[in-house]
Amino acid sequence: MTVKLNMDTSSGAIITSDTSGILDIQSAGTTKMTIGSTIDIQGNELVLDADADTSIHASTDDQIDFKIGGNDNIELNNLGASRLLKVYKGGGDELVLQSNAPDASGNMRKIELEGEQVIFSTGASSGTSTTQRHIIDEEGQFLFGGITDELTNNGGCLQLKSRTGSEHCATFRNGHSDGGFGINFQRVDGTQVGSIAWTSSATNFNTSSDYRLKENVTYTFDATTEIKKLKPCKFNFKDESDTVEGFLAHEVSSIVPLAVTGTKDAKDSNDNPIYQSIDQSKLVPLLVKTIQELEARITALESE
Repeated sequence: MTVKLNMDTSSGAIITSDTSGILDIQSAGTTKMTIGSTIDIQGNELVLDADADTSIHASTDDQIDFKIGGNDNIELNNLGASRLLKVYKGGGDELVLQSNAPDASGNMRKIELEGEQVIFSTGASSGTSTTQRHIIDEEGQFLFGGITDELTNNGGCLQLKSRTGSEHCATFRNGHSDGGFGINFQRVDGTQVGSIAWTSSATNFNTSSDYRLKENVTYTFDATTEIKKLKPCKFNFKDESDTVEGFLAHEVSSIVPLAVTGTKDAKDSNDNPIYQSIDQSKLVPLLVKTIQELEARITALESE
């Protein structure tokens, strides 16, 4: 049986529920929608015909909440005509959140959840397209500055690349006043082991040196003999022409092991070289102790 309601007045049609305040809409004897203080759809889904330009919208600029499975919300807050947020699924496992039109400054915004990646993009003033800026990849690495893949094997959770050769890769600024730690380094249990700190005029690169962290302290060792084993040299790096003074890391490793990181001729699983590096500040105690030993010898000779 088909029932048609034809309204010939401007009042339209009014369907009034019983005294319980609930209106049920049924199909084949099964309730598909209940209208009370809320609208509850018991079917599998609400289908809107895109070809018919169908939409769900608020009558004002107030918030619209889409609730999924209880308390999981997708919220569209105070969206004006130029700040409409589109949420849609792409060709594969992709979710895109994109502004529908440029804002007052002509900027576009887009966030893509594509496969196991999250991609952040912004657009030029033309407002017609966006450019990828940052990625959170499947390994949980945050790639800044338009990096499309990790910079190197074991590149770390946070990787940055400058956009041009004339700008900084990263800039750090004190938030409220000069002084304190700009970057703090901690071991697994949260104990600080180093920092980069700056004042209004200078920067300090610090490693932990508190006496409470140390044991087996001795002041008697032959620094002069150790210093004589070092082989200072002049060289230039293959990619640069300037001559500098320094050391070859593998020649220092047997004399001051803690000054050198890495192993001579090491390679990764793809046969790429893993280069050694050196912390020359670790040589300073040897230099100071050698100067003290030489001073003691000079004093002894002068007293003869």
